[in-house]
Amino acid sequence: MRLPFKNMMLSFLAALWWTTPQAQTPKGHLLLGPELDVPAPAHFSGTGWGGDVEGIFRSRGRWQGTLSAGFHRFSGELTNAFTGQVTHGFDIGVVMGGARWRAFRAFYVEGSAGMAIGLRHAASHLALAPGAGLQIPLGRTRFMDLGLRFEVVPSGYSFPENSVTLKGGYSYLGLRLAFSAW
Repeated sequence: MRLPFKNMMLSFLAALWWTTPQAQTPKGHLLLGPELDVPAPAHFSGTGWGGDVEGIFRSRGRWQGTLSAGFHRFSGELTNAFTGQVTHGFDIGVVMGGARWRAFRAFYVEGSAGMAIGLRHAASHLALAPGAGLQIPLGRTRFMDLGLRFEVVPSGYSFPENSVTLKGGYSYLGLRLAFSAW
């Protein structure tokens, strides 16, 4: 007998919840880790890399607060669809705050908002980032965090900027592997 995909996923998540100890302290954690970034626009060829520092603060029940700061460098070529101008890579710094909800002991979903600060060939804009992740215990209070985040920098309305990195309107998918420092 073959189980439907939904039943298999529910069984897997239930088993994960029952067997995984909660890697959590009442005070919070500091996470450090690298990130691999894949840009979403079709007119950008290349990948990115970076890293960030994230503080997780315990709130009420399953809710947690987050603060993060990071650096991301994108290589490759970004071609302007209107002018044909080519920009070779760009760098941004990202500062965000948000909330995380622990759906199970090891699985969480989160939402963050903040600023993407242009460092090279980019301007500063609002940034939004929904995400999800898995926390794998590495002891009593330490854990490894495997997260997936979709960072979106909405487009601004400005005609002088003729590059998507200057006026916004780009996004990327980030895969992060972080470790708790405390």
